[in-house]
Amino acid sequence: MSKPVLGLILGAILGVFDGLTALMTPEVAPMITTIVISSSVKGLIAGLVIGFFARKVQSLKSGIVFGGVMGLLLAFIIAIFPQPSGNHYWLEIMIPGAIVGLILGFATQKYGKNQTPAVARSSGETFMKATLLLISVAALIAVAAPKDSPQVVICLKGLDAVELAQGREIQGTENLSVVRGKFRYLFANNENKARFETNPERYAIQMGGACGRMGPLSGLGDPDRFFVHDGRIYIFASENCRDGFKSAPENHIDQADAPPDVPTSNEDKKLAPQLINRALEGFGGAAKVDAVTSLQTTIKKTYKHNNGTADYVTATKVAFPDKYRSESSWLDWQGADVVNAMQGFRSENKESWAMEDSEREYMIRQFNRHPPVILKARNEQGFRAVAAGRGKIGETEVEWLKVGIQGATSTLGLDPQTGRILSVAYRGRVGGPIGDLVKTFSNFRQVDGLMLPFTTEVSFNGEPKSSLTSTYDSIIVNGKIDAADFASRN
Repeated sequence: MSKPVLGLILGAILGVFDGLTALMTPEVAPMITTIVISSSVKGLIAGLVIGFFARKVQSLKSGIVFGGVMGLLLAFIIAIFPQPSGNHYWLEIMIPGAIVGLILGFATQKYGKNQTPAVARSSGETFMKATLLLISVAALIAVAAPKDSPQVVICLKGLDAVELAQGREIQGTENLSVVRGKFRYLFANNENKARFETNPERYAIQMGGACGRMGPLSGLGDPDRFFVHDGRIYIFASENCRDGFKSAPENHIDQADAPPDVPTSNEDKKLAPQLINRALEGFGGAAKVDAVTSLQTTIKKTYKHNNGTADYVTATKVAFPDKYRSESSWLDWQGADVVNAMQGFRSENKESWAMEDSEREYMIRQFNRHPPVILKARNEQGFRAVAAGRGKIGETEVEWLKVGIQGATSTLGLDPQTGRILSVAYRGRVGGPIGDLVKTFSNFRQVDGLMLPFTTEVSFNGEPKSSLTSTYDSIIVNGKIDAADFASRN
């Protein structure tokens, strides 16, 4: 094999291992795919240049020296650009790069073949084909690879998060840091860094960095606008948000609901299963409900924008029993929140990052307030339903049925005549503090044998919220679901 071809192939292989050394630096491990690809391309270039040098200068010593210098030079070009966190990883990048160069310099001199002009022309064609093939493969990988590692920023003004949670503002150092989600935390000493890594849910910014006033899965807060309550750190999108939270923190911190009380009388114990069965009939029957494997909904609202209009689109996807996705788009912006059986993650455009456990649990609770999801979960361990008396929704008399599953307790308003669930009430948000939220359903239509409500009206603390009234543009039952929609792109 000619020296340039050997250098090209060996450079690509060694580049992969060069990139994998990034796993020893936890702060950049989430970007490992991009790092491996760039290191492979760097290895291709180094191998090509070193291979040509070996063909021109036939000296083992010179080849090794030139290879080491070339490896260092290319690694320096990569290292000079800071990471999203602001760090330069000089040694972590340049040492493996130099080693790759030294190996290429040795291998091309020792094992690459010198060729006669005729053979060189023939091998030159082979070399060009190999070059084009490897470059094409690298380009395809680069295009297909997810470029979704979040832009990491130093948070809390660089203060030590462990000290801050205890009411002390002590500056951290960039030499002691941990990257979690979109934030880089600095620490004053190794002990605090270890405490953070042992219990990050305790010391990290709460709600995954969402605005503390608006709640989990809302827009991100300013990582330097913080407030410590009960030993936990919250951040906020504005001063008004921080002031609103400080005035009544307990009204802004989401927790799992207490399960419904266990019924005491035999009559109450019998009534709840009867109401569940009646609700199943209202949806089209237990068999129809149990046959549902997926649900997809879409809502499109049109707003004035500049001199025209623009659509704000929200969509949900449920793949039973434990996969949920909520996504929205506006102009060029796209965002999604996703949970599956093992994890949760958030994404905005091409960035993606892991949810905190508290965010994932919150999202699961929100989906467990949807009537179809509630009825699908009726046989799950921990599900509890209790008859809660009678009342009215408008002029329609209803039976109240309190249900609890996975920390979400809601009260359903059931029309005993039709079996339709006309409302769901629970403690929740509409963009601010927690209060009494009621969703009222109407405009029932049949979709693949299921009777589903298309229109939802919202009231909060007894006040109608007309701006939150929505009508589904589409509901798809058991449609095609792409498994990638529920998988983290990191």
